[in-house]
Amino acid sequence: SQGASTATFVTALTFNAIVFGAEILVFTLVRRRFKVIYEPRSFLTSEGKRQQPLSNSLLGWPLDIWRADHYDIRHHNGMDAFFFVHFLRMMARIFLPIWIISWIVLLPITGAGNTNGLTGLERFTFGNVRREQLPRYSAHVVLIWGFTIWILYNIKTEMATFIKLRQEHLVDPVHSASAQANTILVTGVPRMFLDENAIARLFAHLPGGVKKVWLNRDLKELPDVYDRRLKAANKLESAEIALLKTALKLNKKANKGTVAPDNHPAPTEGKKQSKMLESATAHPVDAYVPPGDRPTHRLPVLGFLPFGKKVDTIEWATKEIQDTTEILEKERALIAEQEGRAGEKYPPLNSGILPPVALAILMMLLPIVLRLFGHFEGIPRKTGIELSLMTRFFIFQVVHGFLVTTISGSITSAIEGFSKNPTQIPMVLAQRLPTASTFFLTYAILQALSGTAGGLLQIAPLVIYYVKLFILGSTPRSVYSIRYDLRDVFFGTLFPTITLLVVISFGYSLISPVINGLAWLAFALFYFVWKYLFLWQLDQPASGDTGGLFFPKAIQHMFVGLYIQQICLAALFFLLPGGKAMGGVTVALIIVTAFFHMVLNNSYKPLLYSLPLTLAHKSYGMPQTGEGDDTNEDESADFGGDASPTSPSGVKASKKREESVQEEKILVPSPVPNTSHVQHNQGPGPTKDYGASVPVEGKRNEGPTDFNHPASVEPQRIIWIPEDPLGIGKIEADHLNSQGVEA
Repeated sequence: SQGASTATFVTALTFNAIVFGAEILVFTLVRRRFKVIYEPRSFLTSEGKRQQPLSNSLLGWPLDIWRADHYDIRHHNGMDAFFFVHFLRMMARIFLPIWIISWIVLLPITGAGNTNGLTGLERFTFGNVRREQLPRYSAHVVLIWGFTIWILYNIKTEMATFIKLRQEHLVDPVHSASAQANTILVTGVPRMFLDENAIARLFAHLPGGVKKVWLNRDLKELPDVYDRRLKAANKLESAEIALLKTALKLNKKANKGTVAPDNHPAPTEGKKQSKMLESATAHPVDAYVPPGDRPTHRLPVLGFLPFGKKVDTIEWATKEIQDTTEILEKERALIAEQEGRAGEKYPPLNSGILPPVALAILMMLLPIVLRLFGHFEGIPRKTGIELSLMTRFFIFQVVHGFLVTTISGSITSAIEGFSKNPTQIPMVLAQRLPTASTFFLTYAILQALSGTAGGLLQIAPLVIYYVKLFILGSTPRSVYSIRYDLRDVFFGTLFPTITLLVVISFGYSLISPVINGLAWLAFALFYFVWKYLFLWQLDQPASGDTGGLFFPKAIQHMFVGLYIQQICLAALFFLLPGGKAMGGVTVALIIVTAFFHMVLNNSYKPLLYSLPLTLAHKSYGMPQTGEGDDTNEDESADFGGDASPTSPSGVKASKKREESVQEEKILVPSPVPNTSHVQHNQGPGPTKDYGASVPVEGKRNEGPTDFNHPASVEPQRIIWIPEDPLGIGKIEADHLNSQGVEA
């Protein structure tokens, strides 16, 4: 409870260094063999978003990652991923001079000469300076001012960069033409305006006018019916696979282990014929699989107990899809007729109360619980809930993971001594608060070594991938999902784990300067690893991108670390005999930091969510300036920047945009003008390449159905049946299509 000892730190350092080396070695050896895990973005994504493969050389991968431009992440994975990596890069840049200067200046000052007798790592902490050597603390005062100015300078510079890049992103032709960039959510609408035309007239003054209005309607039992159809489709696919496997097994058995389509055994009584179902329906594949060997299941009793009547699974699922499709079509037609009627009902806002749970369960399920809080609060968008989670999770991390650990490692361990001699409280605090930092040195080592190497090796995804294929890969759809759905991350929980390390490092940067070198190493390695992950592995869904809004929240978290650092150091100065002057100077720094914080927020907050009118002409669908092709020549001036032709956000970024626009032009038909008051969405629509076998449900829908509930618009999901040597899959697909079930 008094903080990890030096021996414990050395042990942790040795162990984590060994783990780091072992994981890097394994990654180097296996990455070329398992490209589906370590380089899926080099061949699984669309042509326009593929990354060049890593070097085939055994030791060539570090140089490839080092040379890769992290600005490319914007094109591959969006602004949130880019600014997460950019934040890591910024922190590595901030801590580089802090590490070098603090080690050169503070380590000799706290550890050399006659000190308080602390040993090991604790000799380099704030409390190791004797009372008569008080002038040594002047170095801490000078450095905290210097380090704070350096940090604030970087914050100001990076916020300016953030605003510039975000504005470029918002007016980018591809993004500004998307439904996400052209749609607003309006809540709390009075009943008199619950009509598409009324809403359109109310908001007709908005730039570009109103193209389409969606109303959130009360669909009653329709979503449940829709879910029933999805479950039936999944069950039907599994049953069809079981049928094919049975037919192949019977064929192999009759042909001594080989498949012979022309020599299938004559059907005989199946082993389940004695328990034959009541239904005597003839099936197209009865010549291959006896009726008694067809897949069956029992209907649930009370909704979940599988003790009901035994039915033929394929027959039951087909009938269930037919029935639910009929219900959906009737209800959808009814809804279309009722649209705009005065008596139409709309669903109320959701509300609920989270029941009390045990602390252990709360800790384990904390992100889920915090997301529920955001939902109960009434936040309507998933991106808004994730941004809310970032704040809540960060507060929990700082309080529970930093402050409580620090206090329990310094104050509660001395309660007995305080009760016996209360006059010693100031001295004990001055001596023991710094010693708690040893625990966080161990934490920083863990993050810098094991954490980063584990991010490269990705042992859990590697194992889970093949376990899923073996256990869950029973249908073409499940195999497709496992093989081709790339992983993603949630920034609501990822960002706070990084900003917690920022707070810890800031808080102890002068109290225990050894942590500065470890912090720089951690952020540098994290930058290297996450740049690799977002360029070669992960695939963030565009629908969940906020345009980088997690970044300014992370900047606010940096100020928490600065305030903790300054308040702790000021308190330590005031506890020292004769340290009131230095404490006063530190308090002055707190005031300066708070003033800078206020000015920064006032300057940039209005630009986080809105675009200046001077950029309106660059957005999709807006009137142009009429200056012809020369309007893009000095584009950087519009964003308040002076990007040079070779800067990452200059020519290179514009070329990326041009390529994206060209790709989008190929996929998206030109918008057709509509003279009606409420027009169809003129953004990217369905492409001409969509065929009958598109696996993603809803892609064949025409018209602006993006914001309708799936139960009100989505067609029946196509049943996937694999081809097989006997041709049974083709027979079953034809039979299902003849029954009105698309397969």
